[in-house]
Parts: sequence; C-alpha cells; structure tokens
Amino acid sequence: MKILKELSYFLKNNRLPLVGGNGQHIDKNSKINLFYSKIQKDVYQSDKDAAIDLYGEPGSGAYRKLKATLLEYMIDSVARLDTQQDVFTDYQQSYYECHKEWYVVRILTGQHAHNAALSIAERLLKKAAKYEFTLLCMDITSYLRIQYSLRDTNEDKYCEVNNSFQYYRALYDAEITAEQICTLLSSQSQNKRGNYQKLKEDAAQGYRQLEPLLKKYDSYKLQMYGRLVELILHTARHDHHATLQCCKDAIIFFEHKTVRANTPLQVFFYEQLVCQLQLRLFKDGLDTANRCADVMPEGSFNWFKYREMYFLLLLHSKNWQTIGQNLYEVLNHPRFGHLPTELQDMWRIYEAYVHYLMLMDKAEGPSSLPKFKVNKFINDTHLFSKDKLGINLSILTIHYLFLLYEKRKIQVLERVTTIEHYCYRHLMADTAKRSFIFFKMLLLIPACQFDPLVIRAKAQGLLAQLQDTPLGNTDQVFEVEVVPYEYLWELALESLFIPLPKA
Repeated sequence: MKILKELSYFLKNNRLPLVGGNGQHIDKNSKINLFYSKIQKDVYQSDKDAAIDLYGEPGSGAYRKLKATLLEYMIDSVARLDTQQDVFTDYQQSYYECHKEWYVVRILTGQHAHNAALSIAERLLKKAAKYEFTLLCMDITSYLRIQYSLRDTNEDKYCEVNNSFQYYRALYDAEITAEQICTLLSSQSQNKRGNYQKLKEDAAQGYRQLEPLLKKYDSYKLQMYGRLVELILHTARHDHHATLQCCKDAIIFFEHKTVRANTPLQVFFYEQLVCQLQLRLFKDGLDTANRCADVMPEGSFNWFKYREMYFLLLLHSKNWQTIGQNLYEVLNHPRFGHLPTELQDMWRIYEAYVHYLMLMDKAEGPSSLPKFKVNKFINDTHLFSKDKLGINLSILTIHYLFLLYEKRKIQVLERVTTIEHYCYRHLMADTAKRSFIFFKMLLLIPACQFDPLVIRAKAQGLLAQLQDTPLGNTDQVFEVEVVPYEYLWELALESLFIPLPKA
C-alpha cells in the first residue's frame, strides 16, 4: 500500500492521469478507478483495509490481482511524464532525455536502421559529455567503436572514440571507487554500535586513496562522492570547523558547474547548516537556510530534513515567535505520512517541546495547531531501545519538564533513580558530557525540595561546567538538545514559580 500511495502522490503532484495498458482510457465506474480514487483520498491505511472494502475479505486473491494491475498502470503513467516542465532542473531534463535517446538508438540498431542510429548516437555523445553522464558516455563510445571498426569503417574516428572510451572507462572506475568508499563509510557512520575509531581510520584511508583522483578529474559524480568522504572524515573527528570549510568549498565547486548540481548542493547546504548550528553561528545558519530552500524540492525527504534543521536553528537561536507555525506546516504537509517512522516520531517530540514553550508563554502557535495532550504524550512515548545517546535523552528531558510544570512532585521523585541510573550507565562518554551535567542539574531540583533559590545556588558549579562545554562536542546534538540545556534550565527554574495549572 505504501508504494501505491507514493506513486499516487507522484501522479497527482505532476498532474498525470492514470492510464491503462498502451495508454487506453480507464472507465470511471471501474473498480480499478474506484481503488485508485480512494488511494488518492488516503482512505486506506493498509492492504487489509482495501481488500475488505473492495471485496469483503482481507486475503482476497481478486484484490491482489487488482493491486498488481493498478501498479502496472501507475508505472505506465509515470513513464508519460513530461520532463520538460519547469519543475525539473536542466540537469534532470537532460538526464531523462539523453537516456530516452539512447533507448531509441538501441531500438533502431536492433531494427537495422544503422544510419539513423549512428547519427543520433554521435549527437547524443556531445550532450552526454556536456552533462557528465560518464556511464552513458562509456556506453555510447563503446557502441561507436563497433560502428567505426566493423560497419562504417573509419580509422580516424575509431581512434578518436577509442581514446574517449578509455578516458571514460578510467573516469568511471574512479567514480565507482569513490562511490564504494563513500557508501561503505556512510553505512559505518549510521551504525550506532559501530567502532568509531575504525570509522575515522577508514575515512582517512579512503580520502587518501581518492585525493589524487579528485585532483585529476573534476567530474560531478567523483567530486560529489569524494567530497562526501572528506566530510565524513572531518565529522568523525568532530572537527566542525574543518567540516564547515569542506561544505563551503564543495558548494563553491558545484555552484560553478556549467549545469546546476542540485543533489550535491542539497547535501552540502544541509551539512553546512548542521555545522553552523553546532558552532552557534546562527546568523550564518539563517542565511544558509534561505539558500537551502532554493535547492530542496518541497515534500522530498531532503526538504523535511532541511525543515528539521531550520526548525532547530530557530529553537537554538531563541527565534521562537514562528516555531508553532513552522511545526504546523510540517505536520500537516501531505507528504508527512510518507516519512520513515523514526523521523515522524522525532517531529512528535519536537511538537512536545513547542507545546512546552507555549505553556511557558515563550512561543505562540496558530489556532489551527492540533491540541497537544501532555498526559497522552507522557504515557504513549517510549524510550528507543537502541538509542541511548540521541532521541531518548530528548524524551527523558521533556517528560521531566512537563512533570515540573504540572507540579507532579511525586512523579518527579519517582524518576530520580531512573535518571541516575541512565546517567552513570549511558552518559559517561565525553560526547555525552553536556547531557550528563544537565541531568545532574535536574536531579538537584527534588534534592533541594523544589526550592528555586536553593537549587540555583547549588547548581552554579554545574551550570559553569555546562557553559564551558562546547555544544559542538555533543554527538548528534540536533537529536539530543532540541532546545539548548542552558535555556531549558532557566525554564525549569521558572516553572517552579508558576502556580499549579488549572484543570
């Protein structure tokens, strides 16, 4: 069902009608059209729902056949996309058109229309070279070698395309090497239980291997993967200044490409935004966020990640006037439900922080923002068993702050042992130092009988340690400190002065 929903959104977003096999019209009263219409209206949450609605039973063979047919129709409809629309970049349009022309060349060759095929291939090579479609260039020059050596014998042209083929093959090998190193390192970096020291060593070795290739070739794909390897290297070393410089250099490189390179620009703008958040370069971050918006297609996965970083930038820079509106725009976007579950969960946690700030009269939200139920959030949100240093910390923190705000002193006291255990079991590493200090500060609140004056005096030393510990030393800071701990500490103390909320 998820695949059908995604294809349905694509067709609707690109105003493509659903067509049957060979482009035939679909009867509006047919069951397949009814099925498609209900998918577009998001009526079904699962295949079981659809099968029961359409056939009265969850395991219907007729439903499986209907679903398979609809999938075929959707794929045929996608293939009819007009790639010359303004929504596509010049690079995207050229990529689609070049591969269509190559498809035509292969068909003509198979049908013995060799002269037409050769003419199209010669013209296509120039276009593919301009846009740096290396693999396609290699395929075309391989095809032309055969034509000039066996069919339309021309020694000069054969030597020319053979040299081009050798160049593209070497370049393709370099690109594949960079891609392999980059994807391997990316996989390692996503493994929370992986060997971090090994990641740093492998990244350093990988970048040494790629560095001479990066100096030799300036191809789009090689430079993108090679610079990503450099990015992983600096990130693994927690060298945010070097990471930021890497992003700036990459952005300059890709912005000066003849063809606009949106994909790498999206990546490096996003990573630059992360660095600026960690280094507290808020003004620069807001400038980067504005530039990000120009290269992120709305509703794409990268767009949601960009909105996440922009949202956190607003929180960390205390620009809280518009965070409610920003939250509403994301949660109500038609593509939000298509995000991975873990990313949707993260936004629900952000929603809790926004609501807390609203309760503390520090932020405002639109009247259309759904009502947030604190008790339901506290009861329904569970710790993530495999994530001890990221999302769990933000959940523990906001739970605790809600309990303080609502004067649930008994529940606060009940959480003391849990938090102490968590601190000494999971927060002893240097990368978790800020979280360790902050949680120790929170534990002073019940220890000092909830007296804000006593608490503030007792916490002075810990607060100084927190302020002396750079925010950038925290691993995955954007998941841990939704709002900087220094701000949350002041809000926690402030909440002790607020009268018990009315029921």
